[in-house]
Amino acid sequence: MRVLMFAAVLNLLAGCSRHDPTEPITNEQLLLRSQSAMHFTTVQMPGTRNQAPNPVSQGDMQRLIGTLHPIDRVSPNPLLGDCYTLSYQAGMDPTWVRVRIGDGKLAFEWDDIVYVGGDPSTFLDIVEEIRSTPDTDE
Repeated sequence: MRVLMFAAVLNLLAGCSRHDPTEPITNEQLLLRSQSAMHFTTVQMPGTRNQAPNPVSQGDMQRLIGTLHPIDRVSPNPLLGDCYTLSYQAGMDPTWVRVRIGDGKLAFEWDDIVYVGGDPSTFLDIVEEIRSTPDTDE
């Protein structure tokens, strides 16, 4: 029984280890992140740099991150210009993901690495839902 518990703990620890930000994330890591618990979730829309970001639910942020999957490739080009900025905190780690709509793909920057892939149509559908949801701060 102790051996089984030890093996289970080792297996869990391997999945919970921090990602080295100098290495590209994998599709599996991206899916794991899209299902992670998160708080302080916001989306900054392009062209709204001087405005407050839109607060979004954890579910909406998880859906947005899910649309970045699958990663087709890592790009050597920087992500320049005005982008969507997804921000959230998971545990004590704040995360910012910049997203730009490209030619039938999303280009997104995560930990200073630019990726190409995902589903821009679904991403834009979710963003439109967020824009059309009235602000409920009271």
